[in-house]
Amino acid sequence: MGQKGNLCRARSIRFPVWISEAIDKIAEDRGCTFTDVVNELLRQELATMGYSMGIGREGAETAKEISPVKAKKKKMD
Repeated sequence: MGQKGNLCRARSIRFPVWISEAIDKIAEDRGCTFTDVVNELLRQELATMGYSMGIGREGAETAKEISPVKAKKKKMD
């Protein structure tokens, strides 16, 4: 059986401050980690672009992750 280290790759990336703050807020509201939110947002975007993990795997992987992140509309005054 494989180890988790084989399934992940650590990369150092930089986010604009507003994105980092928004991700922190989502993570805090949902009770999960910054990484969980980033992974879910990227998974959703890649899915819309036609990328997936393959037949049957995506459903099993997403079942344990957080629910889809929906953008909140800001009220215009």
